[in-house]
Amino acid sequence: MKQISIYIGLKTRNMKANITPKTALKKATTELKKVGIIGFNAQTIKGLWKGKAEKCLNISFINNFGTSKADIVTATENIKTALNQESILITEQATGYSFI
Repeated sequence: MKQISIYIGLKTRNMKANITPKTALKKATTELKKVGIIGFNAQTIKGLWKGKAEKCLNISFINNFGTSKADIVTATENIKTALNQESILITEQATGYSFI
């Protein structure tokens, strides 16, 4: 199974306008739900882009939903466009998990 993390900057492409975590989370929730991702963790973290600090929204989930990487990328591209981002980072790593 893969753990997927998506990092969304909370400033627009030109670094001039702020995006609220609530706005980013709402858009991410909508787009991820469209591809079958119905549960994840979200937290606001501090990131750095082009030498400038910015808040980021980190979304993390175990992909036990059967969602393809292509669908995750499509959802992320939609988030990127809607939030006027230059880029969004997606990471994945193999992991074990248990629901207890």
